Amino acid sequence: RIKLLEARGGTMLWAGDVRTVALGSDDDGDWDFIVLLQYPNRAAFIDMMTSPDYAAVNNHRLSGLERHVIIAADETFGQLSPQP
Repeated sequence: RIKLLEARGGTMLWAGDVRTVALGSDDDGDWDFIVLLQYPNRAAFIDMMTSPDYAAVNNHRLSGLERHVIIAADETFGQLSPQP
């Protein structure tokens, strides 16, 4: 899936293991891993998510996870972005 991301100009900014919920409730889920991805624009994200290539590999992701969440956001501040 990284190839699908990179083919659309996206990049993985950060990935890591979850240790504990520091603020809030554990009732929201027992998360193991978090990944922060960046796409150049919303159209690139939608293009990947609706592509036949993504559909072909998505079943492997879904069958390997108890649950997952994809949160789309617009950046208002950040220092993790790749530098030009």
